[in-house]
Formats: sequence, C-alpha cells, structure tokens
Amino acid sequence: MNQLLRIWDTTVGKKVVMALTGIVLVGFITGHMLGNLLLLSGPESINTYAQILHAEPALLWMVRIVMLVSFPAHIVAAVQLTARAGNARPVAYKQLKKQTSTIAAQTMRIGGPVLMVFVIFHLAHYTMNLVNPEFATLHDAEGRHDVYRMLVAGFSNPSIVGVYLAAVASLGMHLRHGVWSALQTLGANHPAYNDLRKQVATVYALVMTLGFAAGPLAVLAGLVK
Repeated sequence: MNQLLRIWDTTVGKKVVMALTGIVLVGFITGHMLGNLLLLSGPESINTYAQILHAEPALLWMVRIVMLVSFPAHIVAAVQLTARAGNARPVAYKQLKKQTSTIAAQTMRIGGPVLMVFVIFHLAHYTMNLVNPEFATLHDAEGRHDVYRMLVAGFSNPSIVGVYLAAVASLGMHLRHGVWSALQTLGANHPAYNDLRKQVATVYALVMTLGFAAGPLAVLAGLVK
C-alpha cells in the first residue's frame, strides 16, 4: 500500500492513473454510445436492451462501482497534475511563445469541468428523472420502462438537444487529445507509429461524436417519432 501511495504521489504515477482510468471510461463511453444508437432501430430494440441491462443487478452495480472509482480518480489526477504544472512555473513568462497544439489539447482543461457538469445533468435527466419526473411513469405494452418514449420526449426539446450537442462536441475534443495522450503515457510513443496514434485518436473521437449526436438529431429532425 505504501508503495502504491508513493507511486501515486509522483507525476508519472498520476499520469498512469489518468491513462488507465481514461481507458476504463473509453470502454464505458463506447458501450453507452452503441446502446444509444438502438434508438434509431425503434422501441423494441432499445427497450429490450434496457431490460437486459437491469436484469442482472449485480453486473450493473459492478459497472457502476468501477465507474464511481474511475471517474473521480481521473478527475483528481487531472486536477493535481494541472496544479503541479502551475506550481512548476509560479512566475509567468515575460513573453509566452505558444507551442504548436491542437484545439483538442488547448480545450482539455475547460472541457473536463464542462463534461463533469453535463454528466450530473445527464444523470438527473434520464437516470434520476429529476428534470422530467414524468419519465419514470413511462411503460411500454409489456410493462417495461419505455426508454424509447423517454428519449424521444427528451430530445424533442430543442434546448435539451442543444445542451447535448454542446456536450458531445466537448466530449469529442476531450477524447481526441485524451486517447492520444493515454497511448503515449502507456508506451505507444515512437516515431514509427506516432502518426497512427494520432489517426486512431482522431477517428475514435469522430465516431463517438457522430454516434452520440445521431439520436438527438434524428429525433429533432422528425426521423424518430
């Protein structure tokens, strides 16, 4: 335990924690996006999917516990690394020469807090039904929670869709730099495949962005009713 705490206290240790928890979050995000796409297949597909998820409470809670550990650990590591970077240069440069960087990298520090606020809103909206309490009473003909009607009702509101699309755009930029950086931290840093690492991060971020945006846009456009 003491050895783990000593590793955690180092900058490298915090970067490794960020990378590993980031991979866990990437796995969850990918599964969540694929589940959301079932909205485009109609009520039977997504309602059956939701029923299957809740049919195994032990498995569902195991995933939740992993997320409840990974998400805060990721945030704490990021905040502490940011603080260390600031402390390393307590006096500002007289003339700051900006390094070549992507928009994704430049928005990481603001993107993290934005996503954290959105996650809280998202849970309140569709999981806890605090934004729309009536969602908890929606059931289909088989008595299952009607996730399809809930999502269609939620995404029929242009303001809600706007919030989700802004969050999806922020997520895409966060994933673009985060995946690239995590792979670098875990050893995939070599001239022979650095370009590939960049391409993998870009394609993944783009796929996640389009996947998450598809449902809200389809409902708002009237393609899903």
